Amino acid sequence: MAKLLKLLLSPPIERPMIPAKFVKQYVIGEYLNSPMAVVVSPLGKFWRVKVENDESGMFFSGGWPSFLAFHGISEGDILLMRYEMNMVFKFKAFDLHGSLKDFNEEDTRIKQSAQLN
Repeated sequence: MAKLLKLLLSPPIERPMIPAKFVKQYVIGEYLNSPMAVVVSPLGKFWRVKVENDESGMFFSGGWPSFLAFHGISEGDILLMRYEMNMVFKFKAFDLHGSLKDFNEEDTRIKQSAQLN
């Protein structure tokens, strides 16, 4: 069964911490030291995101800033992430007013071409 994780994006949004209680309850065995996670967007796109562990906890890091930029997710937004197991997450994003952010293929194509130029 999938577990939910809510991330309130406040500084530093480039390296959000995965709460220790969540990690302890749901991230099992060999995945505790996994160097990568996969985040699946509402469009079905897969993002590989580096995971770091230190004495203060587990964090999303490398690849996370480009994931946020690509999806137009910024400080103050809320991510509701569903943990599918094996370091795979699906997400929904909400803006400052609590409205669900809409992702569509056209916006994705525009952002991809802008990043290439």
